[in-house]
Amino acid sequence: MMAPPLYSRYNIERQAANYYTRNVFGKFQKQVTASTGYIINQDTEYQGRGLMFNLTSSLYENPKLFSVRVMMDEGVFQCSCHYFEMNGLVCAHIIRVMVHLNVQVIPQQYLLESWSEAATTSMARTGRLLEFGRPSTNTLKYNSLCRRLTWLASDACCNDDAYKILDEAIKVLEPAIAAAKRGVLPEQQATQRSEPPKQPATATGVLSDGLPQPQSTEMLRNPARVPKKGR
Repeated sequence: MMAPPLYSRYNIERQAANYYTRNVFGKFQKQVTASTGYIINQDTEYQGRGLMFNLTSSLYENPKLFSVRVMMDEGVFQCSCHYFEMNGLVCAHIIRVMVHLNVQVIPQQYLLESWSEAATTSMARTGRLLEFGRPSTNTLKYNSLCRRLTWLASDACCNDDAYKILDEAIKVLEPAIAAAKRGVLPEQQATQRSEPPKQPATATGVLSDGLPQPQSTEMLRNPARVPKKGR
């Protein structure tokens, strides 16, 4: 299969083109394009492990600040936008930092096998396809949910009404999650609770969904005898 055209001459883009499916690479390439619009500055006052870089867009007034922490020896790149945790692709900010540091190869831990051409071809044969934007591993799902729920909690704790809304929502979600883990969808569980006890079906009984039901043995009768015609 012919490799898709490249936006840049970055080796990391060429690596991604050879690794990802064409659809996923298209999404990665959008991040490559977006990375060229960021101004990067190293945070020289950062006292933690590794290096810290701050990035702002050159296209907008009062742009949002993004921070990328890098531990080169471990091949770790962490961005405050958490795009990788949610989507499984490195973001434009990390790509900008990689280019700035002359990184030639994306670390393997940031190349999810589920988005690779080889894995997708295998899943197509088995009929099991993945949806982009939905985390594919337990770790990615956990990280994505933690980020979103932490944001909700930080907002809800500032107001009694907001806290009550979130608290009530959690109470509703807890049994629904437990049911889903057992393989019962929440709507199925609600239907089972709301349905009245079923009466024994008659010989011609039909439920509201229009499907004929098995006849009750108590209601079965032999058919009436019909006189034969003729002599």
